[in-house]
Amino acid sequence: MTSASNSPKSPVEDRVATGVEGFDNLIEGGFPRGDLILLAGHPGSGKTMFSSQFLYTGAIQYGEPGIYASFAENREAFLRNMRRANMDFESLEQKNLFRFIDFVTVKEQAIDAALATIMAEIDSLKASRLVIDSFSAMAQAFSEKIDARIVLHTVLGRMTRLSKVTTLLIAEKQLGSESLGGGMEEFVSDAVLVLTQSMERGHMRRHFDIVKMRGTGASRARLTYDITEHGIVVHPSLEAHPAARVYSERVSTGVEGLDRMLSGGPYKGSTILVMGEAGTGKTTTALQFMMRGAANKERTLYVSYEESQEELIRQALGFGWRINDHIENGLVRIASFFPEPYNIDNIFADTRKLIDEYQPTRFVLDSLTSLERAMSDDEFFRVVRRMESRFKGEGVTALVTARNTDGGLPSDFWVSSLMDVIVSLRQVESESALRRALVIFKARGLPHDTSIKEFEIGPKGIVVEEKFADIEQILGGSARRPARVQAWSDAFSGAPRQSRSGAKG
Repeated sequence: MTSASNSPKSPVEDRVATGVEGFDNLIEGGFPRGDLILLAGHPGSGKTMFSSQFLYTGAIQYGEPGIYASFAENREAFLRNMRRANMDFESLEQKNLFRFIDFVTVKEQAIDAALATIMAEIDSLKASRLVIDSFSAMAQAFSEKIDARIVLHTVLGRMTRLSKVTTLLIAEKQLGSESLGGGMEEFVSDAVLVLTQSMERGHMRRHFDIVKMRGTGASRARLTYDITEHGIVVHPSLEAHPAARVYSERVSTGVEGLDRMLSGGPYKGSTILVMGEAGTGKTTTALQFMMRGAANKERTLYVSYEESQEELIRQALGFGWRINDHIENGLVRIASFFPEPYNIDNIFADTRKLIDEYQPTRFVLDSLTSLERAMSDDEFFRVVRRMESRFKGEGVTALVTARNTDGGLPSDFWVSSLMDVIVSLRQVESESALRRALVIFKARGLPHDTSIKEFEIGPKGIVVEEKFADIEQILGGSARRPARVQAWSDAFSGAPRQSRSGAKG
């Protein structure tokens, strides 16, 4: 552990780092020194864990002594719970870097004495950080709400500013309630952080909101977080980037016939949606897109939410593609996640890290449908919009797949508005056999072939053939010949003709 005399300073001058992964970089490196921060949250949302990380980081990394003043939990329970999170506060006590003050049994008449004790301990320990857990419990000792507010405003506020002690004030936020703690703390504090949790689509989701942060250009976006064995981890959202430039360079999809239909391929930085029902060739199209990128010495990150890396490699090898060579030379990276059984926020955090570290030229997401099942509609929209915006701004060409059972254009307006190219794959029944059809519904800014083409999945992948001749209702799923063609066929085959009314002629 680093001693106080030679310890590094917080990453930004007059900032106090919390040590909570994913959070400090959102608040310019940490809290302004000497601020009073309200940390409100539902029971079990991780308030004590966050506060403990704040104190532990100060002592271990910066040699800053800290005090935990508890009106809700005794010392033994606190130390036991922190050991489970791999934080040894007992050793910090022995080095005069931590002190726990137990006020669990304090009554109203003793609040003044408790505050005096805290001030004395701050002076004795030369503390830089303070946690009061919780103001909600402290306020219960007062018969009148106004008395609690006076203590908060005149004593705690003045105490932290005069001593330059950065203070976390914990408050309980009741489930279903809009107010924080006693309903007054947020007006006195320099910053307000809110931790909440709820069940969404059968999964526990935790949300982190920076409601207020004086003197800091903090993100106001709703974030998600997780409580791990190493403490709280905040998951920053995938940043949206405005497009820096419009690209005129074309790229290949890897499917030659599709490139021809797009008059040479999509523009660099485009997002391509390939949709279709199961078995139509969406993953094969995505693999061909990836392999063409590797052949062109472009790095491709393939993120699958439906199939394992081993399954995807086996499919590629089945077409004779040397995928393992490209994985070894770093031109291909495959990551597989399965959203429904696991925490979707962890998956996004891992995906974001992969994008940041790998810096791909091409990106594949297979598929959007799996994500949609695990998220709310609003959250799904925000994720896709930010992903598309970031890739367009960085010139990354992306291909995403989605399951679509009716063969038509997506009914969701935002899907068609965000995507640059929309390709629909379809299986159709014709003369007691299944055939495959491909149509381009949209190609932003590109002259493109609007005819419905037949394609096959052959030994080397997808091959686009000629358009369907003399067949209609392909997108309906049951192809048939037009009436005039069927009439000529019946005439030459000897089949009886029928009038428009159904009578035999």
